[in-house]
Amino acid sequence: MGLAGAVANKFTGNAGGSVQLFGRQLPGFGRQDSIAGNGSGGIGDTIVVAIDSGAVGAGVPGGAFTIFRQPAPYLVTGFLSVWSPSGVDVSLDTGLVMAFDTAAALSVGDFADSSGGSSGLSANLTSLGTAANPVVLRHRLGRPGWQGLFLGAQSGTPFVRHMRLVGGGYQPQLGQICQNCIVKTTGLPEVLNSALWVDAPTGTAPFAIDSVVSDSSHFYGIVVKRAPPQGIRVRDNTIRNAAATGLVLRGPHNAQDVISGNTITGNHYAVDLPADVLPQFDAGVNNLAGNVADTLLLHGGTLAVSDTLPRLGFRWRVTQPLVVDSGATFTVEAGDTVTF
Repeated sequence: MGLAGAVANKFTGNAGGSVQLFGRQLPGFGRQDSIAGNGSGGIGDTIVVAIDSGAVGAGVPGGAFTIFRQPAPYLVTGFLSVWSPSGVDVSLDTGLVMAFDTAAALSVGDFADSSGGSSGLSANLTSLGTAANPVVLRHRLGRPGWQGLFLGAQSGTPFVRHMRLVGGGYQPQLGQICQNCIVKTTGLPEVLNSALWVDAPTGTAPFAIDSVVSDSSHFYGIVVKRAPPQGIRVRDNTIRNAAATGLVLRGPHNAQDVISGNTITGNHYAVDLPADVLPQFDAGVNNLAGNVADTLLLHGGTLAVSDTLPRLGFRWRVTQPLVVDSGATFTVEAGDTVTF
């Protein structure tokens, strides 16, 4: 059953809770007037979003919908996927608050295969959060965490900005290993659970991650596995308190990438990146102070253009084989420490 036109209602005094709906009904659930004094125990006024089957997006009028801010938060109990064979745009409303159970996540976009081939399903995410009223995606209160926000290739221009992601990177069923986050690097599998996971090898616009706060991830804060030809823009984010590393990059060299203005603090390691992206990382200005280890991780890779390792006051540790391409020069200045 659809919920088209479900707007401006008042929910009060209902013993079983305020609202329960399936994820596929979200496109018809508009902004409500009031939700107060419902239920008992841990649910109360919370809007419970259950996952029955399939993804959200097919047959949505106009090919676009908004998940609206409500007088009470949402609680998502499963893996909420947004995509459609014909494409769908989803907007997250200003000030939206969504909590997620331990096995729950939000997934938007086209998750291509290892060669970059399309899955045939597409979607585009727009965050309408502002500095004063960000979109908040967090773990359910009283639970240890949630899986995270997964973004594949976007069918338009993604706006991943002014979002607060709390307690992501958790996957209890597999011993905190997220199957969607296992990738092969240098021929070996690598587990990259994270609060925000991006795997977008195709697209028509740069993939911008701007003014996002990643807080208390169980493994990594923000991970970019692959980015579109137009590059990534990782700017002005705060990545803090991840159990492993704050920012992880795994893509090839792209001169259009921008990685600057980020504050990465309170994590075990600040960054983990391949030599491929060193020139763009070094060109930016990022605050990397206050992490547990004073070491930056260099995940091997190939340095295709000349680069001078910046004097950041940290040690660099090379964790995989590093290749300096013909015609490129890798300069380590006096005072820098690189271990292998």
